[in-house]
Amino acid sequence: MSVYQFSEWFLALFFSFVAVFYTINITLKKRRFKQASLATMGTPFSLHWWNHATFHLFRVLIWGLCVVRIAYPEVDVVLGKFDLLFIPLLQIVGMVFMLIGFSLAGVSGRDLQHNWRSGIYLDKPKTLVKSGVYRISRNPAFSGVILAQLGFFMVLPSIFTLVCLAVGVLSLRIQVMLEENHLSNLFGEQYTRYAQSTPRWF
Repeated sequence: MSVYQFSEWFLALFFSFVAVFYTINITLKKRRFKQASLATMGTPFSLHWWNHATFHLFRVLIWGLCVVRIAYPEVDVVLGKFDLLFIPLLQIVGMVFMLIGFSLAGVSGRDLQHNWRSGIYLDKPKTLVKSGVYRISRNPAFSGVILAQLGFFMVLPSIFTLVCLAVGVLSLRIQVMLEENHLSNLFGEQYTRYAQSTPRWF
């Protein structure tokens, strides 16, 4: 099996696993912390809402296309693939980036423990987490997602994955801006000191 063929299965299995992992993770956290909801898109049609809607749309689209590619590899032509960038070593490094990015996002969620939420809740979190990976980055989970998206482009270099990377980075930057403003309002000087001593990314 060539690296190209392996990467087709890798992408389909990776994004399927991510979808299942987060679904199970949210369900278990709800039971463990006895919370009715751990995910919110915010006020309908607000910037927060549109940002989440866009991110979710691309996530479903990426998963669907990666699964379809297994049966219909000719889909790559529609995606506008960059043939010159289909280099085995580049694809291998990209797959490693995706695994590291996912692992970093997972560790970040673990370090947040009961403070973990998807989206912004007006009265959450109750405490400002500064331990674990949050000692070296204010947004380790988002950093992991960006690394994984970069890896996705390296594994499947195309116009589609380049657009996904650009939209993903923009979406995460907007989310970081919204969340940092929220945390600043919640924790005031405590968050200001944390932001001054810890980089936004790495």
